[in-house]
Amino acid sequence: MNKSLLISSLGIALAAVSTNALAGVKVRGGVASGNYEFVVSVPGFGSSTIKSDYTPLTLGLTFVQDNGWYVDGSYSGGGGKHDGWDPKQNFTHSDLALVAGKNFSLSDSGTGGSFYLGFKSGSTTMEYPASAGGDDVFTASGVVLGGGLGFPIASGTAGFIGVNLGVGLMNGKYESPGISSSALKADNTVGASFGLSYTYPISSQLGLTADYKSNAYKYKFDIFGTTVDVDEKLNTVGLTLSYAM
Repeated sequence: MNKSLLISSLGIALAAVSTNALAGVKVRGGVASGNYEFVVSVPGFGSSTIKSDYTPLTLGLTFVQDNGWYVDGSYSGGGGKHDGWDPKQNFTHSDLALVAGKNFSLSDSGTGGSFYLGFKSGSTTMEYPASAGGDDVFTASGVVLGGGLGFPIASGTAGFIGVNLGVGLMNGKYESPGISSSALKADNTVGASFGLSYTYPISSQLGLTADYKSNAYKYKFDIFGTTVDVDEKLNTVGLTLSYAM
């Protein structure tokens, strides 16, 4: 699917949801604790791993129609220190996503489901000392799709448990002063995401969510005829406060 066409379609969907019968608008913000792993594997030379713990901030905005269709935009970003150099150097990572989907009921007990389709991009900067000649920058973007299930506890009065799975078709670009090519690209990488959450309704409008998220992607770069694998893994545990208008 053409990315520009997908983004245009999501923009049209956002405008349509914003001007039609809205069931609600929800804003959210939170903080998470995460770990990021970046592994480069070269045939005959083994692998090199860079790890970092970091604390991202998260923001989100959702528009929902009465019929369950919704558009959601989210951002997360934060920094830390990575162990790819001694002493450790600065690390930053951010993600941006725009998706459209639908919520639907599966039973009278309140169990529900959802599906979504959208666009996601991410950027990672691994700083190196000035003597190394510059920093490594890895960026990725692509189409994501997935779905989830929600299960009420005590008819929802004690909260909800959610689980979701997703897949992404991503393109990656790697820039490093240690590689002669100024920018290396990897196309059509398939990755997966998993999420588990618990939401407690503080009030009819205010909710607190604790969640675990995991993302894993494997990119293949062709460097002068040699296939170099890059594995990207990201895990976070977070708390998010949401307000329904």
